Amino acid sequence: MKRKEMVQETNVQTEKCYFKCQCKANGTTVWNELLAGITTFLILSFSYYQSSTILVNALNISGENIPGIITVMLIFSAILSILAGIYIKKPLIYSISTGLTVFLTAETFAHYHMGISAGFGLLLLEGLVFLVLAFTGVPKMIVEHAPTWIRKGSPAFLGSLLILFAIHAAGFISVSSDTPFLAQTIRTPALFLFLFGTLLTLILHYTKTKNAFLLSILITLFFGMILSKNPANPTFPMSWLIIIGYIAGWLMLFSILHDKKVKYALEKSLWILVACLFGGILLYTNSYSILLRPDQWVGSQGVVALPAINLLPIFGGSPVGTIPMFINQIGTFWAPFISLLLLHLVLFVCLFFTMENYLPANKDNNEASPLFSKMMITEGMASLFTGNSSLASLQSSSSTPIALLLGAKTGIASIFFGVTSIFGIFFIPLLSYVFLPIAFCPALLSVGIVLIVRTFEVSGSLTIDELLPIIATLLLTLITNDLIQSLLVGLLLYAAIGSFQKKQIPFGMWIFIITLFVFEFFRIVIPYFSIT
Repeated sequence: MKRKEMVQETNVQTEKCYFKCQCKANGTTVWNELLAGITTFLILSFSYYQSSTILVNALNISGENIPGIITVMLIFSAILSILAGIYIKKPLIYSISTGLTVFLTAETFAHYHMGISAGFGLLLLEGLVFLVLAFTGVPKMIVEHAPTWIRKGSPAFLGSLLILFAIHAAGFISVSSDTPFLAQTIRTPALFLFLFGTLLTLILHYTKTKNAFLLSILITLFFGMILSKNPANPTFPMSWLIIIGYIAGWLMLFSILHDKKVKYALEKSLWILVACLFGGILLYTNSYSILLRPDQWVGSQGVVALPAINLLPIFGGSPVGTIPMFINQIGTFWAPFISLLLLHLVLFVCLFFTMENYLPANKDNNEASPLFSKMMITEGMASLFTGNSSLASLQSSSSTPIALLLGAKTGIASIFFGVTSIFGIFFIPLLSYVFLPIAFCPALLSVGIVLIVRTFEVSGSLTIDELLPIIATLLLTLITNDLIQSLLVGLLLYAAIGSFQKKQIPFGMWIFIITLFVFEFFRIVIPYFSIT
């Protein structure tokens, strides 16, 4: 009895010290979780304006409503992330702006001429399906029977999507027949800044510099406020001389600190560089800079603005009436509904196994199955909570891996991300014209690269029949930008190699392969079922 009472008392004490106990149990600190949450928000901050623009075009809403849409995104991001952090106690982060639903829904609206209510009903039904699956044996079956190559390769699959998203968002690669494949050349200052930011981020990360991503974001951002955006600008030579001077000065400072064996010499010298750069952009006036300088912010749209909540009743209203309107058009919209559901499920499985790779505590199947169910409940509730806003679900598949790579281990990072999102509501002008892809996509691209590299670094224990499907899925995803088709090819390759080696393929895996194959057959062969 005494032992049980001691256990109960310990559990009570654990609940009372929510932050410290979570961090201690997972080998981290509140400060690390804080930085992971804030840095994740910064990396994704550029996408709020882009996503709102996509929604404005897809839903035929006036561009004047963009601040209102960003406000709604930030509010929902904050609420969902904070609740997920408290409920799951894992770094499950919802960044609405990067949610693939925004893009998928916009494409679906455009292709099927889908009414906004019918589209919202589609997302609500998708959330209901997720909730139902969470209380069945599906989570346990996936955890117990998923092939090793999917478990190990999931970070790389999500990393490939992040790479494609970063390059596309930066505007340097186009797949349109009307434009060249490479939209920019290396002589373009914007592309140079992008490549510089990417290289700097990777170097700092692999030299194990503390706060590598935060430092690289700030340095890239400040460089963009100094460099001229066009070689023809009269300030172009001077801006380059100033940048070279900063780099030379930093090299001298780092050499001095390194020679004196100062601890964390690289990190300290970089923070001094950041401070000097900030002072420089306040003193140096370059009206042709790639990014707007602080003195130009006030003259544009300002820095701080009150939240524009005029669209909140529209995008966060009651779901009553949306499902019936969707059902009335079920004959037309069942194909995009199944496609959305399959894409969400595949991404969610990849997300879970990515979390399993980065959080060792998840590797016990007895603990993993309940966690998977909890995550599915959270995803389902996210769709129901904001389902008729076309802003919910699928967000965590693109934002959570970033937090994991930054060292987030607990739900505290999700809470801090949510709190930062709340503060972001008052700085929407900055999110619109200062926090641009050119400054933040390098960090996002680096996250994708590191996820892929780390996957192959730990692939030494994989056999050839497990490694080949990973490589095939990864390459096809990068080439086609279609994870469903790429994963199907990987599954077929896995089944073929397993059958040749006379290995037993689980019956549930065959059912999943056949389901994907049949749907992709109809989606590709019959144009009517295509959502692309």
